[in-house]
Amino acid sequence: MSSCRFSSEIWHLDLACARAFWGAVIPATFVFLLCLFRVAIPIPTWISNLIHPIKAQLTPFLTLQEAEALDAAAAAETKATLGEGGQDESEAVTRQVGSGHLWKSLLLSWFALLETLVWLGIASYGVIQDGRVPVFIASPFVVALIWLFATVRPIVRPQPTPPYDLFTLYLIFTTLELISICAFAYNYSAHGIPLPSRLILAAHTLNLCALFILITTVLSMPLAIPGSRVKKAKIVGH
Repeated sequence: MSSCRFSSEIWHLDLACARAFWGAVIPATFVFLLCLFRVAIPIPTWISNLIHPIKAQLTPFLTLQEAEALDAAAAAETKATLGEGGQDESEAVTRQVGSGHLWKSLLLSWFALLETLVWLGIASYGVIQDGRVPVFIASPFVVALIWLFATVRPIVRPQPTPPYDLFTLYLIFTTLELISICAFAYNYSAHGIPLPSRLILAAHTLNLCALFILITTVLSMPLAIPGSRVKKAKIVGH
């Protein structure tokens, strides 16, 4: 358990080093792909052609509020040109989206910040330990950087509707956490390996609870918000 031969044992998830490796590589790969799809990074043409079908599916359309804001801005510009007065409808749209739902984005950012600080603490503790496998030192730093991305994302791009990129990231972390907890139980029942200390088990439990809170928060966010031109009386359930 203190060493890991990556050529033969990297797929054995009952080993702590394998779980640490995949626990950093999988979410890091997902975040890297997000940045690759959304940021204009110069890449070879043949790679661009390969990822274009996937990138096309991830390209967001204009939301109802964005379309109304553009329309209202054009209407306001026309009124200003003609010398007509009137309320700026784009401001009304912004107020409607408002803070009624954006507090959930701040909650997502706050929990992600806590995760970042905790993983930085784990990484710092691993650095001062002697005889640790390098993967146990590098993995927490990578995970902390991923949670830093999850911290900044809701602040830089706040939205009242669910952030599906973060939701996918939360699901990845939850799956990996469940694998770790199941591995503890498997090693104890199959190989007689003692369970980790109560402190470590408590840390894993709290991490899982935090992930469940994040997922629940995202699921509670509305899929869409009616625009200012949609009358509430016309919204019916079927």
